[in-house]
Amino acid sequence: MTKGEQAKMDIRTTGPCTRTRMAMLGTSVSLAAILTVFLIVAVGNQRVIAYHTAVPDQRPSSAVNHSSASLMSSLLVATDAGYPPMEYMSGTQLIGHDIDLMDAIGAEIGVTVVYTIVPWAGIFDGLIAGEYDAIINALTVTPEREEVIDFTLPYVTLGDDEDIAIAVQEGDDVLRHQINEALCQLRIDGTLEAIIAAIAGDKPEWQPRLPSWSCSSVPTDTKSTLIYTDTQSSSTVIQVPSNAVSETIMLIYTPVETTTEPSGFAFAGHVFDLDAYQSGSLLSNFAFSTSITITLHYTDTDVDGMDESTLVLMYWNDSTGEWEDAINSCEPPSSYDRHPDENWLSVGICHLSHFAMFGRYKIYLPLVSRNY
Repeated sequence: MTKGEQAKMDIRTTGPCTRTRMAMLGTSVSLAAILTVFLIVAVGNQRVIAYHTAVPDQRPSSAVNHSSASLMSSLLVATDAGYPPMEYMSGTQLIGHDIDLMDAIGAEIGVTVVYTIVPWAGIFDGLIAGEYDAIINALTVTPEREEVIDFTLPYVTLGDDEDIAIAVQEGDDVLRHQINEALCQLRIDGTLEAIIAAIAGDKPEWQPRLPSWSCSSVPTDTKSTLIYTDTQSSSTVIQVPSNAVSETIMLIYTPVETTTEPSGFAFAGHVFDLDAYQSGSLLSNFAFSTSITITLHYTDTDVDGMDESTLVLMYWNDSTGEWEDAINSCEPPSSYDRHPDENWLSVGICHLSHFAMFGRYKIYLPLVSRNY
């Protein structure tokens, strides 16, 4: 069995919100037995429901061959509609917090969201086969699922760092970026926070909270600030001066769990991606017209045993496949402002990339005793 085949088995055997999914098993089984696909079209605040007596893997002809590479008028989204309060049927109406979120995303992207109800047992296979554009079903992001499908930024985190996200076809970066930018806007305007508060009201035991990524709108003629605070209450502050961009962009900070270390350096507790979005597209290798400032606050544990005067922020250079000092992202190079007594440093950067903080360990010379 190939790694991909094993991953397909793994994603089917693990349900959304893994800690509570088994409570809904009876509902999912009954939906699978019906083998009926329902299409729900969101029109304003109403959802018109049409019933199609087709097996779940038959995509309605009106939605075939969606290509997120070009502008589309509708987005076909699958759900099993059997997991309240996230997605479920109330009479003939499809409702739930996931549905509210997906409708809001559709409005941001400028498309009509068409929902197709698919039994849980086949929902991933249908996405892999291209029978719909995305899945929203309180999906937990797992390494096994990431082998065969792609996920957007998480829209809610549960309990012990269980990220929930929307799934798209593997390699559909255009749609993924469109949804990511929409999620950023919904976070900025408070819609995402309101949906998470509603989830908390229905399921406080899930401990829902805003996901760890952070974002900010960066206008052309006004300075802006993006702040990310980690689980140790250490903040990363990104300050963008006015006129650093020629058009308004969305700046998204995404923490990353692990990284490789350049020779001679040790990881100092901060690794992240900084990305710019505009009009639903990721702006690769984005460069600012003037330097922006990143201020990293760290803990004593992050730099244990390190010489803090050697701490540096590095960026990953895709063209060379190596880490480079972030001061060299600007021409002329920027400089560091280090404050080891207060556990922070600042540095100017000029383009976006994958970043990490590193330092060198202190060198302790052995004590040599002499006999006179």
